[in-house]
Amino acid sequence: MKIIEKYYTPKGVKINILGIKISLSQKSSLFPLVVKPKEYSAAFESDQESSLFPLVVKPHISVIVPVYNVAQYLEECLDSIINQKFWQLQIICVNDGSTDNSLEILKKYRKKDKRIKIINQHNQGLSAARNVGLKHVKGEYVMFVDSDDKMTGEAFSKLYEYMNDTVADFCIFGCNVWKNDKYIKLKKCQDFYQQKQNEVFSYKDIYDKIFTKWNVWLKIFRTSFLKENNLLFPVGKIYEDVIFHIKTMLKASKICLYNEVFYCYRADNPSSIMNTSKSSRKSLHIVDAIDMGYDFIDKEKKINELLSYFCAFVVSETTGYLKTTPPDIKKLLAQKITDWLDTHNDVKDVIMSEEQYSEYVKLLEESLS
Repeated sequence: MKIIEKYYTPKGVKINILGIKISLSQKSSLFPLVVKPKEYSAAFESDQESSLFPLVVKPHISVIVPVYNVAQYLEECLDSIINQKFWQLQIICVNDGSTDNSLEILKKYRKKDKRIKIINQHNQGLSAARNVGLKHVKGEYVMFVDSDDKMTGEAFSKLYEYMNDTVADFCIFGCNVWKNDKYIKLKKCQDFYQQKQNEVFSYKDIYDKIFTKWNVWLKIFRTSFLKENNLLFPVGKIYEDVIFHIKTMLKASKICLYNEVFYCYRADNPSSIMNTSKSSRKSLHIVDAIDMGYDFIDKEKKINELLSYFCAFVVSETTGYLKTTPPDIKKLLAQKITDWLDTHNDVKDVIMSEEQYSEYVKLLEESLS
């Protein structure tokens, strides 16, 4: 530990002297005695990419926020991030070609909080936006927040301390599902994974849970873990979280849980990918996600070990779409699933032969007719 560490914030400076923490606002009479005006100006009145910025403000957590036509929800999302009592943040907002006033909102927030970095690009989709954000990460840890959702509680401070204590590759936490201005569902990770908060585990301890809870925004990752394993999102596909989740699950030697709700998922955004995909050809992408998952598991030589769990995943992830998509899309999806099974006999044999999947096989056959 350094004897003296200084962290500049838009409101002043925080000083750590051998573990003793002192905060000084810009209005304090002591502020000009401990802060060099040029340093402070360089950190908070110029571009964050200046050569001085990494030396002055050290972000512990980088938060990647992909933004596309979410003006209705964006301010609430950003407020939930910047208003938490944790200053060592880098907030990377990737404007993915928005055509509403999302960019204007980002610029407004950038003026009042210099921790926000705006990256503009032509519309390329959620995966590309997240990948671009990863290239700019400076924090020891990284999180993903969808711009129509929001953070809750003291997420950043608690997760930062916990990740330091556990030295985990990533940590999974809980969320609330939010609809029509009401919380409709509470999801706590400890009950689901049946692991205790103070325990560190790997995928071998949770075989039957590997292929569920795959949303990337339910986790905080060690940046070095993602970079060392070259973990990125597949561009041009939806259900991008699926393969990312599978890769992180199997690559991580240490996984932990924080059994507290830190994320609020909005279920009533009619423009969200998940809502629009249910009635369009985008639902066919779930088979592509399954295919990428299988290829990765096979490459890692774990397919025999995980085959039964993967088969259950295939069935559970496609059943809902076969039941709810319009008839023309349903038939296309059923055909795509059938074609995929015909090229993966190990999965097909399990699904077609085991009694527990008989209803699924019947649904598949009916959807083809």
